[in-house]
Order: sequence, then structure tokens, then C-alpha cells
Amino acid sequence: MTINKTIILGDVFFSNNKDKLVFFNKIKNQFSDYLVIANLEGSIKFEYDNSKNKAVHMSLPKFNSEEIPDNLFFSLVNNHVTDFGIQNFRLNLEHFGKKGLISTKEKILNIIGQQKFIFLADHKEQCLIKETNFLNFSNKAILSIANEINSAIVIVHGGIEFRRYPTPYQRTLARKIIEYGAKKVIFHHSHTIGHYEFWNGHLIHYGLGNAFFSDTLDIHSLDKSYSHGIISNEKNEIIKLNQLLIENFDDSYNSLNISKMSQPEYVKFYKQKYKLDSSFRPRQLSDSDLKTNIQIFLWSFIANFLVRIKLSKKLKSILKIFITKN
Repeated sequence: MTINKTIILGDVFFSNNKDKLVFFNKIKNQFSDYLVIANLEGSIKFEYDNSKNKAVHMSLPKFNSEEIPDNLFFSLVNNHVTDFGIQNFRLNLEHFGKKGLISTKEKILNIIGQQKFIFLADHKEQCLIKETNFLNFSNKAILSIANEINSAIVIVHGGIEFRRYPTPYQRTLARKIIEYGAKKVIFHHSHTIGHYEFWNGHLIHYGLGNAFFSDTLDIHSLDKSYSHGIISNEKNEIIKLNQLLIENFDDSYNSLNISKMSQPEYVKFYKQKYKLDSSFRPRQLSDSDLKTNIQIFLWSFIANFLVRIKLSKKLKSILKIFITKN
């Protein structure tokens, strides 16, 4: 199969065989002219390590890798691939074979359709970097692979969920990746369509949204799977999708003109835009790895403890009411 066009999709999850077949048929029929790369949230549960404390476990239905359309590849770099333990993740890697894409220190590049891809995981979003050996979305890690970044498309699973605009840390580092020579930088994980900008003439998209997502815990619903798709060729084409149906092209990326803001100006904008919410997640206002990592470590320690003692949902509901009233 020789296809020169590539489309990059956001978050995909199917909780049952019916939705799986709908998704696969859409890829076969609507995107047959493209190589398709999508972020697959969740894992097929071959075995279960219940020592992992996770608020949400994303379980995919079992299916043979031969069922995957020829033109479809999955990024397996996200915070749900280890929902059922690290050994189950390894079994998933083996199961998906060449259809499952990851980047590690040992294997940085993925060549798909004559294009170079690098996949990064944001440890601040609990992607379990140490156990999976994923490449980290951090200043230190980016510097260590700077030579490989040139002319690659860099796809990051990171950013804070349900936020359109990037954290100051995220914005600075994405631009740095472009300055190291990346063709474009694309984020998924936020489950909402993010802002996008052009830095030094190259696209940075801060959140593709849900391309196709089965109903989950009243958080996601398939009928609201709105997203962007990135057609990767000599020019950047950004298409609006609704459950993978192409609506039109999008050119409204810079309505607030944040691309021209200095870093202090953007920090001020971000603090006003996103005040404290009930999760008390660190807002990553600093560009420093050290300062950001300390904040994330303390937050994760407390958050994991609350999940373990089954208080996180109750406390979050109370805090949400209090913060909204005040």
C-alpha cells in the first residue's frame, strides 16, 4: 500500500465491539486515501494488576490486530495504556505489533508513510514514564533528542484536560521543539479542541479533541466527539470533524492573538483565564523543569492518596461547589 497523504487524529476510545466496528469502517471508507494515525486511549485487558490506583480504567474490547484497517496506526503513548498494569501494557505492545507506535530512548523515530514521527508523554499527566520508558515531554528530554527532532512531526500526549489554551510551560517547550527543527508539534489528551498557532512558520496545535470516543462516566459521549484532524503534507490543512465526519476546514486559530504575547503577558492571560478549579492541579506557570516537577510531585502524592482512600470524588465535588460560590 502506497499512500502519500497522512491525517493525524486525536483521542480514540471504543468500549464495545459495535463502536469498534463503526470506527474501523469510518477509517476504511472515509479516510481510505490517507495513512491515519490516532491516539488510542485504554488497553485490551489480558491481565490485571490491581495495585495501580487509577480513577478511571479504560478497557478496550478484545480484537485481533488483523482487524485493524491497513491504513490505520495507533499511538500507544498515553496515560491509559498502563491502566491494567505494566505487564498488560507489554502484552498490548506485542499484540498490536507494527500497528502500535511508541517512542523510547532506544527507539526514538517511527517512519510512517515516508514521514518521521516522535511521540512524547507528559509525565505531569501521569503517563508513567519510568515504567513505559516513553520519552518525556520536558526540557531535559527534548534537549537529549534534539538531533532526531529535525524534520520530524512531534506528537505529544499532554497538557491539562478540557483546557483550550496551553500552559505557559507547554507553550514554551512546544516552541522550543519547533526551533530544534520539527515540522509541526501536535498535542492530544485534553479531550477538547485546543488553540493552535504558527511558530517560525510551523504549526503547533495544542489539542485535537476527541476524534471518536465511546460514552464514558458521563464525561465523554460519542455524539459529542468533536475534533480537529491534521492533514500532513507540504501545507497544513486543519479539518473540523464530528464523529470523524468532515465538516469543513478551520482557519480561526488566532482569535485572541496570543501568539504575539510575550511570556509574562501570556502567564498573566493564563492566570486570568484559568483560576483554581476543584482539582487544584498546578497551572505550570514556570518554564522550569525543577519547579514544575516539584509542584506535580506534591500534587500527585496527595491526589493518589485521596484516590486510594476513595475520597477524591467526594472532595472534588465539595471543592467545586465552594470555589464556584466564591
